[in-house]
Amino acid sequence: MRLLFFENTCLPYAKAIMDGIRCHGDRVAGRRPERWRPDEFEGGFDAVIVTGAQPIDRTIAEAYNAAGVPVSIIELGHIRRCNDKFRATDDDYLQWVWGGLNSLPAGPCPDDRRLALGIEKPRLNRKQDGHILVLGQKPGDGQHDIEDMPAWWRETRNRIAQHTSRPIVFRRHPKDRTPFAKYDGLDSSVMTLEYAFDNAWACVTCNSNAGLKALLHGLPVFCHPGASYAGIANTDLASIETPHIARKAEWCAFINCVCYAQWNLDEFRDGTAWGYVKSCLAS
Repeated sequence: MRLLFFENTCLPYAKAIMDGIRCHGDRVAGRRPERWRPDEFEGGFDAVIVTGAQPIDRTIAEAYNAAGVPVSIIELGHIRRCNDKFRATDDDYLQWVWGGLNSLPAGPCPDDRRLALGIEKPRLNRKQDGHILVLGQKPGDGQHDIEDMPAWWRETRNRIAQHTSRPIVFRRHPKDRTPFAKYDGLDSSVMTLEYAFDNAWACVTCNSNAGLKALLHGLPVFCHPGASYAGIANTDLASIETPHIARKAEWCAFINCVCYAQWNLDEFRDGTAWGYVKSCLAS
């Protein structure tokens, strides 16, 4: 199998991925995504790997998908993720999937990877008199299509207020550089997720990875129907006072799939990750 990998292949994580692909006897060529142009489309490859969801990554993926070439994506993982894949260490997890950012294997997946990470369904961990926690996301992130985060916050707050009298608290994303004045007088601090979770009744977000962290913490979560974890969360704010709580079997089956969508550098390097990702393409 011959793959085209759009990344700076001098980066440690990229080298680990290429080593793992070659462990299986497959060939891989590297290209710098920022230098790609549509008129430089290269044929002769069986699959393509992109490493993000920024405009250039989406453009490359669309071009190869249109030509019938399957495209996989590597990005920050879901659980035990690092903040920057370029600085990933052997203990950090990155996702590697077919079908777009935050896609998951079709499943069912075994529970071995979940258990190896020590993950069990948490007890319900909400505060009875707690607030509704709204999680902002990084503006311009390829994970969502929210063009104006302050406007999204105001609209979301107003929708929540139609169904509850609880305080509604907004947590601004740490990498949000929007002036605080646009957020209706929020103070300039950014609360930790741990503090925000410990005092919450439920969590509301679009599709932030922090929503998955809230589920792992034991909080009810409300999210966009397109969020990867929507199947074990809620999508209708009208039930903010009576949220659905996933049963243990349902919850664990979902997290099993999450764990099979992410890999650490050792697993990239020794071919474990590519062996599984390649098998998903074949199926």
